[in-house]
Amino acid sequence: MNTPLFFELKRIQSLQQNNDKTLIDQELYRLQNNDSVHTKSLTESVKDIEEQGIKKTIIEVKEECNVIPPSNLGNIYSKENIIPFTIFVEIDDFLRLPISSNIIQQSALFLEDDNQTQQSESHSQFIHTELSYPEPMQYRLVRSTIDEIISFNSENEMQFAENRIYETIANPIHMHSQKKKSKPECTHNHIEVRVPVVVGEYEIEINMSNQVFFEQEVLDFKEISRNVELRNFKFIPVQSGKSLDNGTYTVSKGKIKLEGIISQNFRYSANTNHNENASQQKQKNNRLHQRMALNLTVHLSQIQKIKATLYDE
Repeated sequence: MNTPLFFELKRIQSLQQNNDKTLIDQELYRLQNNDSVHTKSLTESVKDIEEQGIKKTIIEVKEECNVIPPSNLGNIYSKENIIPFTIFVEIDDFLRLPISSNIIQQSALFLEDDNQTQQSESHSQFIHTELSYPEPMQYRLVRSTIDEIISFNSENEMQFAENRIYETIANPIHMHSQKKKSKPECTHNHIEVRVPVVVGEYEIEINMSNQVFFEQEVLDFKEISRNVELRNFKFIPVQSGKSLDNGTYTVSKGKIKLEGIISQNFRYSANTNHNENASQQKQKNNRLHQRMALNLTVHLSQIQKIKATLYDE
């Protein structure tokens, strides 16, 4: 059951919320003269109410400083996207000719005994196959650059190739060394060693298009990071050159197959307000169209046997 003191405290609390200090003092004085029994408890209660009011005011001011008002910047999100690609490049300019295996195959025909009739005559064939296995071609991605144009388009406006296989051209950037004519050196002054040699260094340009879907309406991109990685490589001889003594031959023209990915990370701000206008705008601002030119600098090498000159001191 609520006592009269309870209602008096409620009335003082109401005055305190209105910041009326004079009325609070008058009300406290009246209660002290009328009811001395509750003076101490009433004074302490009023003091608690005042302290709670001060703390509440401080908290409200602090909250007003920390609250971020709604703005058009939206919330920050992150999205990862992977673009796979496969390229075929024909190469006919080498710094040093690569070496491929040569297949040597011989066959001999064995006839059956003369006792068998001509109708049942059969023969067996003996096949001799000789294969050599030179060192495989190695590759290294030296540098990659990406130039692109990004834009938001509606689904009907977006037309791009789904095919991720590209035929492109490799431009050689290696410098051919000019051999100087000199007197023949003694053969005993050379040794044969197997070392990695540079086959060639090339720049490859790939033009591609891509689209990325976002779940939210994108307002602004904070950061777009990319990384290029080559995952598979294959060298295919197309035209043979000089035949070597060890069952191999040099390659004057070949084709390489490169498989890789472009990994993208988008950090963007998105709109969280949902209304009809935003819903219509979202259809245009959640599909990103990318048109990019990817430039790769690829270094090819192979372990080959070369002659090294020995110099006397």
